[in-house]
Amino acid sequence: MINDIPFFGMLKEKMRWLSQSQRVVNQNIANSDTPNYKAQELQPLDFKSTLRNQTGHLALERTSNRHVQSSKSANDYRVVQENNPYETSANGNSVVLEEQTIKMNSIGHSHDLAVKVTRKYLELYRVALGKSGR
Repeated sequence: MINDIPFFGMLKEKMRWLSQSQRVVNQNIANSDTPNYKAQELQPLDFKSTLRNQTGHLALERTSNRHVQSSKSANDYRVVQENNPYETSANGNSVVLEEQTIKMNSIGHSHDLAVKVTRKYLELYRVALGKSGR
């Protein structure tokens, strides 16, 4: 029902991307002292292709739990090396902790926004259906 609405599918995709992006930032921070480690990031989420996948796309039906699930997992996003590192240390490490902290904060704000938008849209659907919780 609610999963069939493209808007909610796109929000779900955005939250998956944010989750994986948080993992990449955490990995960068964990390797901030590793010699020759290059900071990584996820490729930006392409909403045009996400929307195209949400609409007009028929999902495969699973008739057995042993069948392979066809949906994306949180690890399907492409991790790439940071294009323009702000600085590189003497040991070749390109992780700047301040920059990673800013990215982590931005990811947190984006996640909060996605959750709030989801809640508001669910409230609108409840009101439209005459099932307001208030």
